[in-house]
Amino acid sequence: MPKSIWFQEGFSTVHALMSLNDIITSKREENLYTCAIFLDLKKAFDTVDHSILMKKLHHFGIRGNAQNLFASYLSNRKQFVTTYTCKSDKECITCGIPQGSVLGPTLFLIYINDLPDCHAMQTLLFADDTALLMSGPNILDLQNTINDELKNVKKWLIQNKLTLNLNKTICYSIQPKKNKVIIFC
Repeated sequence: MPKSIWFQEGFSTVHALMSLNDIITSKREENLYTCAIFLDLKKAFDTVDHSILMKKLHHFGIRGNAQNLFASYLSNRKQFVTTYTCKSDKECITCGIPQGSVLGPTLFLIYINDLPDCHAMQTLLFADDTALLMSGPNILDLQNTINDELKNVKKWLIQNKLTLNLNKTICYSIQPKKNKVIIFC
């Protein structure tokens, strides 16, 4: 299925939202039901598994010295917390990618780049925000298909050691234009 990655130079959350709006509007004009699922990952950047990330970098052709550079960048990192005059002990970081760095968002996108390959829904990615969309003429068939596709997403999340924040993950069901009502699920 088509995917859109908006987390790149020259694009903002506004571009991602405009794309989402265009897709939903066009499906409503075609008198199709649309289900939009907005995934929220728990501590997305903090839970990136280094060994899985290194395999994905290798898959994308980053090997040898370049891959060793990334491995060095991710390994033996330590963190501590400072509050006023108190400072915690340094602890080794065993997973996750540095936030606030230039490489962090790129490494995260490499990590989740194959998410769209595990399901048949349209995917819009913006950093750690993901929207999954699917449309169809019959709401019951669409719900059944979406549930099957979400099983594939769940399997991918488990394989990649990522967890959904179920309190922040939202599903909207949008009715065709002829119905003029939006239902939230």
